[in-house]
Amino acid sequence: MSNIRYRKKDFVRGMCHCVWHDKEGWQLSEETQKTDLANFKELNITSWRNWGDANDNMLKKFGDMGCTLAPTMRNKVPASCYKDGKPSGNKWASAAEREAFAERIKEICNIEHTELIETYLLGNEQTMKGRDTSRRLVFSGYDEETQNAFRLVWLKERFGTIDRLNSLCKTDFGSFSAVDIGDNRLLNTEYWFFIRNSFESFLQYGIDEVHKQRPEIKFGYARLMGRAGPTCDDANCDRMETATQNLYWHWWRDFSRYSVRLDELCSVSDRPV
Repeated sequence: MSNIRYRKKDFVRGMCHCVWHDKEGWQLSEETQKTDLANFKELNITSWRNWGDANDNMLKKFGDMGCTLAPTMRNKVPASCYKDGKPSGNKWASAAEREAFAERIKEICNIEHTELIETYLLGNEQTMKGRDTSRRLVFSGYDEETQNAFRLVWLKERFGTIDRLNSLCKTDFGSFSAVDIGDNRLLNTEYWFFIRNSFESFLQYGIDEVHKQRPEIKFGYARLMGRAGPTCDDANCDRMETATQNLYWHWWRDFSRYSVRLDELCSVSDRPV
C-alpha cells in the first residue's frame, strides 16, 4: 500500500475462545487454557473474549498470562420480532427498560482491575435485519411498542405532517398510525435509521451512567457484518470507544470479501478496532 492510514496500535487482535474441547468437554483445564493462550500469542492475539461478565479473579488470571479480556454482557436490549412473529432483533426501549439496563450495567463499576479490560462488550450481533420463517430478508422490530415509536414519534418528528410524508414518499396514508413501510424504499431507509438510533441510544444511556463513576472503562458491541449484504450489517455504534467486529472465516474462506466494509470500519474514526 502506498498510503498506509492505520497505525498498529489501532488494532486489537482478539479471539473468542470456544469453551468446548473434544476430550475435556465444557470445562477446560488450566493447562489447556495456557496452551491455547500460548498459541494465540504466536499469532499476536493478545485479547481473549469470554461469554459472560467479568470479575476481578478472572481478570487477574488472564492478566497473569499477559492477556487482556473482552467480557460480553449476557443480557441484551429487550427482544423484538419479525412481522410474522418470529423472535428476532431488539425493540424500542421504554424509560423503565432504560433504567433497568442502567442499573444492570452499573454493576461493572465494582470491578477493581479495569486496566485489564480491553473493551466491555454490551451484547452480541444485534440483528436489524434477517430471515423470517419464510426465509425472506426483512427488518425486525415489529412488536407494538417499536412500531408505535416509529410511526407516532420518529416519523412525526422527521416529517411533521402525514401530507408531507405522503408527498415525499409517494404514499397515501391517512395518518401516521396507518404507516406501513412495505417495499417503499424511502420508508425502509427511515426505518433503518430509526432502528439504529433506538439501539445506539439505549446502549449509550447505560454507558453514560457507568462513565459518571468509571470513565476509564471502554465499551463496544460485537457487531456482525455479512449476513446478506451491507444493508444487514449491525449498527456501527459510533459513540462507543471501540469498534468491534465478528468475522467468520468459515462463511467465505476469504477475508477479502469483508475488505470494503472493514476499510470503512477502520477509517471513519480514531477508535481502536
